[in-house]
Amino acid sequence: MQHWNSYWNNTKTLNSFAESYHQQGYSGDIALFWHDIFESFANNTAILDIATGNGGLAVLAQQYNTSYKLIATDAADINPLALFGVLDDCYNALQQIQFIGNMPTEHLAFSDGSFDLVISQFGFEYAPLTTALEQIHRVLKYNGQFIALVHSSRSFITQDCIAGITVLHQLLYENGLIEQLSLYAHICQSLSNIKEPTTHQLQQLTEHNKALLETFKQTQLRFTEENQQDWFNLIAKDLVELIMQSQSLTVAKVERIKQDLQYFLQRIKEQIASAWTEQQAEKVKELCLLNWNKVSLQPLQIQEGILCWILRLEK
Repeated sequence: MQHWNSYWNNTKTLNSFAESYHQQGYSGDIALFWHDIFESFANNTAILDIATGNGGLAVLAQQYNTSYKLIATDAADINPLALFGVLDDCYNALQQIQFIGNMPTEHLAFSDGSFDLVISQFGFEYAPLTTALEQIHRVLKYNGQFIALVHSSRSFITQDCIAGITVLHQLLYENGLIEQLSLYAHICQSLSNIKEPTTHQLQQLTEHNKALLETFKQTQLRFTEENQQDWFNLIAKDLVELIMQSQSLTVAKVERIKQDLQYFLQRIKEQIASAWTEQQAEKVKELCLLNWNKVSLQPLQIQEGILCWILRLEK
């Protein structure tokens, strides 16, 4: 869970798409889908957003109808208000939502029949299925609904993340780039303590700098697919910034970015592992039919292709 704790507490984003235009809230097809859902729920609806992250979906609901009574939970240790301020568009909505961290979906600490609606955006699928469904069913009122968008193994999001794993694994473990960067940082750190470095020491620094940049160039050439190149450019910009800051570069900074990349790799591996295949979706549907009054499970198709599964259950 530390990889998620680190992400939610150190990344100013409402959801796990930190580098996209969804950073301060969902828009486009995702927002339209949820607006259609919220339209059928009256004022003062009691809503629980599970696996909320930093509250992307909860904020969307609160902004749609400020009378909604929203509680947002996550298994990670979350505190969105520590990251956002009064100048952020989402700040007012965040203030109206009760956030509860360290509460996994399979252990919802609420009374029976507490909510009219339970929602989830790319989060429910990470929880143990049977116990999570039991808990959601328990906390819903009679005729209450559970609606979730769930990762699909066929979605373009999943396929893009597979490319991300290839790039991250290459950078972290296969070509020695991080080790080379760490050695370069050690030299920079040593020279920063010397008032007048010798010509040989400065030459050594220059040679390591050139070698490091050449490794970057050769690594980039290995990624021939467009989505792999996009991932490389996304990750490499932070590494290049480190190299260019030779006077303040330290081994500790390299270790921090290495840890961040390892956490990043762990998160997207979990995302891919949690994505439902056609067979898994069918099993989920069969399980839900045992205890729920109404069950619907179908793919959500947008212009770019399959986005995810739509799971809709009524108690």
